[in-house]
Amino acid sequence: MKITKQELHKMVLEELEEIRLGSYDNRGWGKDIPDMTPDKEEKSSVEKRLDDLDDRIDTIMYTMKQIQNRMEGPLEENPKRTAKGNITQDTREKYATVGDDKFPIFDKKSAEAAIDLRGHAPEADRKKIINKAAKYAPEAAKKAREADMNEAVITEEDENNPWAICTASVGREDKEKYEKCVMSVKAQNKEKK
Repeated sequence: MKITKQELHKMVLEELEEIRLGSYDNRGWGKDIPDMTPDKEEKSSVEKRLDDLDDRIDTIMYTMKQIQNRMEGPLEENPKRTAKGNITQDTREKYATVGDDKFPIFDKKSAEAAIDLRGHAPEADRKKIINKAAKYAPEAAKKAREADMNEAVITEEDENNPWAICTASVGREDKEKYEKCVMSVKAQNKEKK
């Protein structure tokens, strides 16, 4: 059960108003609390009424704590996620990094998700996504920047360069594999001409 701050505030105000009007016991709440006051003759009517109100307020506070303990997470006026954990459309539009509602980033979980999915964005928007996500997930952003820097992008100049093509696709760690790749790209380039 989710409840917003406004709803909880309204409930508390209604309960306090009922206490003030004296109709609290009509609903049967608070009757199970034993009367801990000393003999009624010893206290004035005002003191009795104040003690009664204190007991009722304690009951309300206890009930509110139970409600809050049952809720999933802190009270929010405008929840950013649904009960299932999905991002709401309002949140998506408010915190979008790219376009009207794409890659919303507002906490660590959303930042890490945006970093993981940045490959679906155009090349120009990837830096925007990483930069905004760095505020909430700096380590993940650092790794993403390194991964993007290491990702070899073949430019038009390197399109026919066998060494650039093989460095990008195979890497230079395995010399034999690298040399095989270079030779096959050279052979393909000869066939094109």
